[in-house]
Amino acid sequence: MNSRSSILINTDLPLPVFYRGKVRDTYELDNLLLIITTDRISAFDVVLPSGIPGKGRVLNQISVFWFNQTSHLLPNHLVAAIDDVHHLGNYLPTESRFPYPSYLAGRSMVVKKVKRIPVECVVRGYLAGSGWAEYQQCGSVSGITLPKGLQQSQELSQPLFTPTTKAETGHDQPLTMDEVKGLVGEAIAEELKEKSLAIYSYGREYAKAKGIIIADTKMEFGLHDDRLILIDELLTP
Repeated sequence: MNSRSSILINTDLPLPVFYRGKVRDTYELDNLLLIITTDRISAFDVVLPSGIPGKGRVLNQISVFWFNQTSHLLPNHLVAAIDDVHHLGNYLPTESRFPYPSYLAGRSMVVKKVKRIPVECVVRGYLAGSGWAEYQQCGSVSGITLPKGLQQSQELSQPLFTPTTKAETGHDQPLTMDEVKGLVGEAIAEELKEKSLAIYSYGREYAKAKGIIIADTKMEFGLHDDRLILIDELLTP
């Protein structure tokens, strides 16, 4: 916690650090991982010095909700949502247990370790953001030609699969399907596209019935026992 105890900026647990991202800190739990969603703010690939109180809990709960809602479409990496910090002890040997900080509750999840696929699977259902900017310039989105005369934020007749690289630093770069196939093979590339579109379409219709528009999203996938599963976060703002 920082000086304002309601905002979680950094974590420091007596566990091996697996990875620290822009917003999430990940620790090793033997053959599993503990992902903690902090209140850090990331914008345009930059982590800002301040945070938003409770942001991490909200993002974590949204992901947990959608992982549960979409598990019939594709399995995911979620093992358990940590709503009670004492439940963390179920995933640690006795000698590795420690006084669990209360901030873990509601913002943490235990997940499977997987082989991450180095592709960000972006799906766009509306002509907004960078997609709108590209369409204005050349009438396409990620190289996919669209009809003339579309309006900003207009719903597309069919969602678009517009994958990108997953850059550790700097900006992600667009990928064609042929480039995705070159990275992961044809079978996995086609499954990435199929599952990304199915999950987005399900989430879009579910949210639309609640009066919420999911204009676009990005998904990440991994291989667990040689099977494709959904990882990271899901359908968060």
